Amino acid sequence: MSFEKLNGVKVAVIGDFCLDTYWYADMTKSVLSRETPHYPLPVCREVMSPGGAGNVAANISALRIEKVYAIGVRGDDWRGDCLEKVLIENGVDTSLFVKSCGRFTNTYIKPMKYGYSGQRFESARLDFEAGGALDKKSENEMLEKLSFVADKVVGRGAAVLYRLLGVRSVYGAVMSVPAVKVLRAGGIETSWGILAEGIRNREKTGPCPIEYCTAVTEDPEEAVKKKIRKAVGIGRRTEKVRNIEITGRIDHHGSGGRYAAGTQE
Repeated sequence: MSFEKLNGVKVAVIGDFCLDTYWYADMTKSVLSRETPHYPLPVCREVMSPGGAGNVAANISALRIEKVYAIGVRGDDWRGDCLEKVLIENGVDTSLFVKSCGRFTNTYIKPMKYGYSGQRFESARLDFEAGGALDKKSENEMLEKLSFVADKVVGRGAAVLYRLLGVRSVYGAVMSVPAVKVLRAGGIETSWGILAEGIRNREKTGPCPIEYCTAVTEDPEEAVKKKIRKAVGIGRRTEKVRNIEITGRIDHHGSGGRYAAGTQE
C-alpha cells in the first residue's frame, strides 16, 4: 500500500496525553530486604513511550505525514518533560502543549518481572494521575491553543468571518490572495496548499458571491452584518458548495510562477 498521498497531510490530535513507563525487573537478582519483609524489584531497564492520545499521535506520525500536532495538558514535573521528549522522538510537534503548574503529568508505571521459568509477567501498576479540574489559567491557555482553523477553501468571505471569531491561525487547502490579505491584516497566521488569485462561483460566470460582496469593505463586522447576510439570504437555507473553480495564479506550497485553473472538489 502506498502512503504517498499522506505526505502533505497535517493532523492535530486533541486528548488526554500520558506517559507509559515499563520497568523490567530481573527477579533472579532479588534478595529479601533487610528493612522490610519483601523481595524488592531489581529494575534493570526502563522504557518510556507515549500513551493515551500520545500513542495515537505517534502512530499517525509513523505514516510519515507532513505534521502531527499534540494538543493537550501536561504537568510541570519531570514526567511531563519525559512525555514531551518521547513525543518529539516520535515526530510529534508539542508546541501546542499546555504546561499546568502544580499538576501531575498522567503517568502509568508497569513493572515487568522476569527471570524465572522463562516467563515475563506484569505486576501491579503504579499510577500518577492528576486529580481535580483544570485550573482557570490553564483552561484559558488551552482555549487559546485551539483557536486555529483548517478549511478546504478559504476565500475573502471566510477570512472576514475568521477575523470576527478571533482565531489565531488559518490553514486552507485552497486560499485566495484577498483572503490572505484580510487574515494578515487581522494579525492571523496563514498557510495554504494552493494560493489562487480568486474563487469563482459554481456557474463559472464570475467571482464567488461571498468573495465579491466583501470586496468593498475592510470591516469584518460590517461584512458579516450587511454584505454576507444579504448575499446568502437571511434565514434562507443554503446548499453546500461542492464545486468551486479557482482562477488566476496558483502557488503550490509557495513555489510560485504557475498560472492555471482547476476545480476544488
